[in-house]
Amino acid sequence: MVINARFLTQPFTGVQRYALEISRHLSGVTLISQSGPAGTFNDLDVLQYGSLRGHLWEQIELPIYLKTHKNPLLFNLTQTSPFFYEPFVLTIHDVAYLKNPQWYGKRVRRLYSALIPRLAHKAIKIITSSHFSKGEIIKYLNIQENKIEVISPGVPEGFAERAKEGFAEPLGDYILAVSSLNPRKNLYNLIRAFKSCRFDGIKLVVVGDSSKVFPGSHGDLIGKMTDGNCRFFNYVTDEELAALYSKAMFLAYPSLYEGFGIPLLESLTCRCPVLTSNTSSMPEVCAEGACYVDPYNVDSIAEGLKVMVEDARLRQTLTDNAARRLAGFSWRASAMRCLEIIEELR
Repeated sequence: MVINARFLTQPFTGVQRYALEISRHLSGVTLISQSGPAGTFNDLDVLQYGSLRGHLWEQIELPIYLKTHKNPLLFNLTQTSPFFYEPFVLTIHDVAYLKNPQWYGKRVRRLYSALIPRLAHKAIKIITSSHFSKGEIIKYLNIQENKIEVISPGVPEGFAERAKEGFAEPLGDYILAVSSLNPRKNLYNLIRAFKSCRFDGIKLVVVGDSSKVFPGSHGDLIGKMTDGNCRFFNYVTDEELAALYSKAMFLAYPSLYEGFGIPLLESLTCRCPVLTSNTSSMPEVCAEGACYVDPYNVDSIAEGLKVMVEDARLRQTLTDNAARRLAGFSWRASAMRCLEIIEELR
């Protein structure tokens, strides 16, 4: 079996994290990526092939390699696959590009809308990360239920223990948001709610970069809303991110739509309480380990922020509930289920 490792050359978000961790826990497979820099993942043995980049590499050179190497099963972990190649397994994390196309730039929206539904019907198996997303795939792509397997992300092994000492302390008291400038992450409404609370001495710390996938005007709008009480980190290492989770009062994650939401697990494993949305997959992921708000209502988000800031006992209760919830998530178990599927399809 071959893993399409194009994800190693992409901007690193939750989708790429999922692909990386599953790959790290699989054995006896070949990872193939385009030539050139492929991140700093020295623990992975990656075969680099071809001279093209991006979608051109995936649609032209990757299938050439596969067809000249006995047409192995191709395992795709990040939404897309070569159209003129079979057999393959496709991972679809969500269908946001169909449900809310305005969240994406025109080029990406057109590409996803044209490619992913067709790939979904050609795939011999589809993997997704939550039961919520499975329902969305059935509804929007008209895929039979028995073709879809739910394989959730796992708890990052040793993630909390790797926290960089002294990194977060200079920030003082802060609420953490781990969010790109994707409109669906709802950062604009979070900032509006935070500013309306007028907290004394509490900052909003945002980790996440913009991307060409998302409309640029949205990022400009967010920039105009920020002031001295908002601190942005475009990029942090895993060690720095773990430190930010560990020292935060809580994570604010009022996303409008998620297929899963890996920052939720990262936060919970660092014993950082969570405030999140009562929509899509978030209640499925956190269960009793989070405080929930209506992400479309700024007043609801503001009220949630106030409750979490003022009620230390609630934060502790959520942390305790989260510890029990985490037992259900394991990268190793998820990778083993992937191997079982591979064996079933051979």
